[in-house]
Amino acid sequence: MRSFYDAFNAHSFENAEIYTTEDWNHINPLGGWTRSREAVLTELKEVHSTFVKGVSVSIEDMTVRFATPDVTVVTVTDQGSTFTTSDGVRHENPRGIRTFVVVKRNGRWLIMHDQNTPITARVTVEISRSNHDSLVDRPGGIVGYSDVERSQNILT
Repeated sequence: MRSFYDAFNAHSFENAEIYTTEDWNHINPLGGWTRSREAVLTELKEVHSTFVKGVSVSIEDMTVRFATPDVTVVTVTDQGSTFTTSDGVRHENPRGIRTFVVVKRNGRWLIMHDQNTPITARVTVEISRSNHDSLVDRPGGIVGYSDVERSQNILT
């Protein structure tokens, strides 16, 4: 995940083969669906040379859930710097939530799919500590203490 966000903030995705699959799918904030690393990189280079040029994004929160030992779903909330789209709409410090499907291939964790969704309203859901504990302990649940070490490998 860090490699993706570092590339985003550098506006250079030249080493995407290090952290993405060849069949990478990307769903952008407007609902466009781009398939294949080559096509996704073309789209990213276009937006990063126009209205996203100079924008930086920082990670606010991240969770990692293991579907299998070789497949994870990573959910990231992030906040970007202000930008204006070509239609003149100013986006003031926008927040987003990204969902990544990350697969382990040949010993490397690679992004296979991502969806970027703007957060337009802040809704907080509180979970009692006892309910949270039962979620953590459930197989396939949110990252439990035993998953922390495995998670670290995905986050780099």
